[in-house]
Amino acid sequence: MNWRKYEKQIFNEFCNKYPEHQLLYDQKLLGRYSEVRRQIDILIKGNLAGVEIVGVFDCKYFNKKVGVKVIDSMFGFIDDIGAVFGGVVSAKGFTEGAINRAKAARIDLRTIPFISPETVVDYFVPRLDFSDPRNSMYTALL
Repeated sequence: MNWRKYEKQIFNEFCNKYPEHQLLYDQKLLGRYSEVRRQIDILIKGNLAGVEIVGVFDCKYFNKKVGVKVIDSMFGFIDDIGAVFGGVVSAKGFTEGAINRAKAARIDLRTIPFISPETVVDYFVPRLDFSDPRNSMYTALL
């Protein structure tokens, strides 16, 4: 498990959930005020009434809840790159202060746990325990 795998998992989930938008992974845009290239975990491009809009999501694979400083940083980041909307995705959730700050700044917060390949395989591998509803399809074969 690492942050890069987590970012890719979130990118894939967003691509599946929002197929009507152009989503790009690990991009860089020039900051309007900083005048340096800023790294973006997930860049979302869309069109609203003929105007291109840009949104950004930052993925945080921390071992604890994301704090208010990350949200403050995201607020400045969104402004610097000129995004219309932005959000933070966390594997562990957000502190109360972070949630309050995000509401005021209109930053989207999403908690999506990391699902390792091992977890997915363990969940879907049939077991011989026929009381498990995941294996109900096999009872007809007995």
